[in-house]
Amino acid sequence: MDVLSQNSFSTNMEVLGPDIDEIRLGFINRGVKYHSCPWLRSVGAGRTASIAAIIKKCKFWILASFAIFKIATDYDLIIGNNSGDALWAMAVFLARKPFYLWVHDDNMYTGLAMAIKATKPFVGHYIACSNSVERNLKDLLGSDIPITIIFNGLSTIDWRPRVRQPVLSIGWIGSIEGRKDPLLYIDILQKLQDSGVNFKASMVYRVVDRDLEKIIKEKNAALSIGLDMIGAIQRDKVHSYLEYQDLIVVTSLSDPLPTVVLEAYRAGTPILARNISSLKDMVDSGATGELYESAHETVVQIQKIRDGFENYSRQARIKFERSFSIEEKVIKMQALLCPNITNKQSAL
Repeated sequence: MDVLSQNSFSTNMEVLGPDIDEIRLGFINRGVKYHSCPWLRSVGAGRTASIAAIIKKCKFWILASFAIFKIATDYDLIIGNNSGDALWAMAVFLARKPFYLWVHDDNMYTGLAMAIKATKPFVGHYIACSNSVERNLKDLLGSDIPITIIFNGLSTIDWRPRVRQPVLSIGWIGSIEGRKDPLLYIDILQKLQDSGVNFKASMVYRVVDRDLEKIIKEKNAALSIGLDMIGAIQRDKVHSYLEYQDLIVVTSLSDPLPTVVLEAYRAGTPILARNISSLKDMVDSGATGELYESAHETVVQIQKIRDGFENYSRQARIKFERSFSIEEKVIKMQALLCPNITNKQSAL
């Protein structure tokens, strides 16, 4: 949405998407023309609960394919804006128009990988949101596929150099679910507590797994960590929250390009991240944050960030401006798309 609303993005882009008010109004309020399609709902490349659900999803896919085929004839280029949009590639191919696929998934589950692999002949170009996604796509489809990396971007907010908080302030942002491994955050805080470090810790989160949330609350109470479990906050409040953190801990087991890292860098907040492929690409150790293998080594790394906070903070902001700003994303999209556009294009 933010990319399409940029005045500097001169190509005439329109959106064909689901008939969901929240999505539709999000684009319209940004001045983007939006075409609603009642069949463009998630077709569920992953888990499906029943035969009835499979039949329903197949029906949606067929009807949506007809709608996409019809609208594709009026445009120069169609972009599938999510990995699962690979399923529409054949419809665009039959309309004799080029189809680009934007892939956001890192560890692709079997159904999604099968869909992306099966539609390879109908995709003209792939756009990866991170280096790890590019690697996974090349492993899946071959190293010779046409592919461009365009990182997700955020709008720039004015920033002033920061100083560390009087008391070490540590934050965590994400969803309470297994792949985010929030229990590791508790382990890290326990290590700090056992080391005699004085700190304040908080969590901003939405609940996916309520049982896991209950376990976290029980451990917080039992260990007397004093973790402030804030819960969900409005998106426009996230930046203010980050400005009062000395560092953000990222515990994800898999995540192609965690938005929290982009948001933290925008606020000049260093990252302490699990050493997985995607985060290793995003976090410059000794500059924008630190990487860890286990909770045991985090006490030293947190102290390192604390001692050099001003430099870490400045480097995090520089990283945002150079790699993750919406302006940088628009420049890369223009370079990729504009040579192929003569009239107008539609993004799905």
